[in-house]
Amino acid sequence: MDNLNSADQDTQNALYSLMNISRVESFDSAEGSFVSFAEFDPLPRAWWANCSQNANGLEEALGELTANVDSKIVIVEGGLTLGDCEIGDEPTVEITRSGVNHIDITVNSSGSGWLVLSDTYYPGWQAKVSGMEKNIYAADGLFRAIQLDAGQSNVQFVYVPMWFYVGVGVSLVSWITLFFVWRRYNLN
Repeated sequence: MDNLNSADQDTQNALYSLMNISRVESFDSAEGSFVSFAEFDPLPRAWWANCSQNANGLEEALGELTANVDSKIVIVEGGLTLGDCEIGDEPTVEITRSGVNHIDITVNSSGSGWLVLSDTYYPGWQAKVSGMEKNIYAADGLFRAIQLDAGQSNVQFVYVPMWFYVGVGVSLVSWITLFFVWRRYNLN
């Protein structure tokens, strides 16, 4: 948040656009109860970046992002630098299905690049491209991104947290224990 607050107004507006924010409300305490609204033209929830720049951690990613906001270049933590940054045919990116724990996206591109989803990067999300698992990278310090090759890709993001499997295991052990305790007391 410090990076956003310390950035100039044009950089702040570009960052709001990347975050898919269309309106910001601000309160000026010096003016009493003055509230102002600023409107932005946000990028779509899912968008395409032709190339990437590698960052080593969140601070470096946010520093690079506030220094140069460009929606055609994504800053990826731990990812490969990819793409020739040449802007060819504009790829199509369409969210075909969206729910709380899943997002399906169809991408058609003439070159390789990055599909960026302006949802928060968080452990537990898995990505599949045409049925094959893909690594999800932290993009621009906040979002999710996956690397895609040229052509049509059917991308599926699914949220399956580790704690779901832990809960299933604990429940299963509890039910088995309860069954044996019940059986032992009913046989006597």
